[in-house]
Amino acid sequence: MDIGNIIGRKNVNVVTIDISWSLQAAAALMIRNHVAALIVTDRGKPVGLISERDLVSALAETGSRVARTPIRDAVTKPVIAVSARESIMRAMALMTELRLRHLPVFENSEVIGVVTLRDLIKFRLREIELESLSPATWQPPSDSSDDGSLGPDEPSLLAHNRNVPEVPGTLLGLE
Repeated sequence: MDIGNIIGRKNVNVVTIDISWSLQAAAALMIRNHVAALIVTDRGKPVGLISERDLVSALAETGSRVARTPIRDAVTKPVIAVSARESIMRAMALMTELRLRHLPVFENSEVIGVVTLRDLIKFRLREIELESLSPATWQPPSDSSDDGSLGPDEPSLLAHNRNVPEVPGTLLGLE
């Protein structure tokens, strides 16, 4: 399954904000739309991402002046993004390695959504639950004591994720 399947199941609400706006406007837009990150645009083209984490960092650095700070001073650039055809496991590996919570998803050079680490974990947990309900797909743990199993009577869930390839992602920012 790929990221496009998750985006297709979400109520896709890509919220963008122009790079010239203030951090106060960004915070207000996040609250109004119940999102934790915004795609930052410059003349309609995605150039970065601003998240709650970026707002907190800006507050720590500038104090009470944070409200008037332009987004361009706090935006995370370049945007790390993935194609809608990217596998869920590879996206999880990318987000884990780069410590990302939000990952814009593109299709044909257009933003079609933002997937969160929570979305991916939720999907993966559902997938594991379905695997555990299907006896035909369950594989008993090996006899090795270092197989990553959860115990003598539990299937080895960790072994399934051991060889997740590292993915560089797509860099979209203009610096």
